[in-house]
Amino acid sequence: MPLVYNERHEMAIVRGGRHLFTKVSGTMGPGCRICFLLVVITIFINITTCDADLLSDNQTLLAFKASVDMNGKLENWSQGSPCDGNWYGVACQDGRVAHLVLENIGLTGPITVLSSLDQLRVLSLMGNSLNGSLPDMSNWANLKLLYLNENNFRGEIPPSVSALVHALRIDLSNNKLIGPIPDSFSSLTHLATLRLENNFLSGMLPSLNLTLLNDFNVSGNELSGRIPITLRNFDISAYAGNPELCGYPVSACNFSLPPISSVNLQPPSPSVLPCSPMTRPTDERLKKASGNRLSVGVIAAIVVGDASVLLIVIVMFLFYYWKRYSRRLDRTTSKFLESEKGEFSSDQHSVQVPEVKKSKLVFFDWKKPMFDLEDLLRASAEMLGKGSLGTAYKAVLEDGTIVAVKRLKEVNVSGRKEFEQQMELIGNTQHSHLVQLRAYYYAKEEKLLVYDYLPNGSLYSLLHG
Repeated sequence: MPLVYNERHEMAIVRGGRHLFTKVSGTMGPGCRICFLLVVITIFINITTCDADLLSDNQTLLAFKASVDMNGKLENWSQGSPCDGNWYGVACQDGRVAHLVLENIGLTGPITVLSSLDQLRVLSLMGNSLNGSLPDMSNWANLKLLYLNENNFRGEIPPSVSALVHALRIDLSNNKLIGPIPDSFSSLTHLATLRLENNFLSGMLPSLNLTLLNDFNVSGNELSGRIPITLRNFDISAYAGNPELCGYPVSACNFSLPPISSVNLQPPSPSVLPCSPMTRPTDERLKKASGNRLSVGVIAAIVVGDASVLLIVIVMFLFYYWKRYSRRLDRTTSKFLESEKGEFSSDQHSVQVPEVKKSKLVFFDWKKPMFDLEDLLRASAEMLGKGSLGTAYKAVLEDGTIVAVKRLKEVNVSGRKEFEQQMELIGNTQHSHLVQLRAYYYAKEEKLLVYDYLPNGSLYSLLHG
């Protein structure tokens, strides 16, 4: 990019036959000429840098073409520049490659070379036969849409996926990916779509607290463990094909202890116990023992003694776990059900719920129940008011769901059946001026009603201020 003087003694920057900048040299003093030279140098550096970046993008795409285009689908990439608008599937922004969309054209091979395209906004290579591992995504901070589904990618999802801070949709489904789902997905706060179905992913689901996520699917993998509460608002089809997953909306978790019969409680054989100098048998004692047989009474005493020891161990084992469960039940019950000030803590007296094992929340017309009794008992609560039938609370669950809970007392019902009949009658009553009853809980000493929470206050406050 040379500097020239024309016939009017004007200094000009010439690039590619075009004058980019012109200044009359006769009107400039020494200071102005220095400033002009600084401007020229700055423009030259910027243009040179832009050209170098575009050249790097060009080389990257040509290397990618050489490794994956076995059918000549990208034949026109050999002419001109990627940003001329003539390269199939390529679009530029601000002089850099920003869109690469090559779908269902039979590409095969690795794509690791694409990791250097640091200005990508859209990358869609779905429906090909691309293979190898997923590329390093550290340079893809500007990427918003990533579609690599329906290929043959193998290996684990790289931790560098956390660099996609602006990503809106990620689809890696129908590949051969293995390993766990990275926790780093939790940092992608703009993510609305995450599809990972039909791979070989394993391990537990991470607790993805992504408020914008509305399209999620991990079906057809090898995942296990409990479904996190932050992911319970998706349909059961999102988790199908993972037989070891449990929790709502699939089957309930049953992490039971192994049966007592499978626990080896027999004492070790005396042959494997070390002999101390005080108890090491002598030849004389061994001869005496071998010459005497145990009587029936001694054998019976030994059997009774062993049975007694076994029974004691079983009782202690069951007592330990019963006591541990009782303490946990008391803590979770007192957290939600006990407070007159609207703040709940385990230091206050606890309310026993004797039929927790037999009772559960019963929902009306909720296709996707968001919580169960255990979630409700762990909720933070605020007292809204008291009435003749009980106390009303505002309950905020761990996933942010807000409901209103009415704790009934002194309700005259003869038993569970009559209570359930009355709840069915109330729950099936629908009117625009009535708050809908969503669920109820019945126990002998505790009865709860769960309603939609209306944030505009009570009728009394609206009438009387």
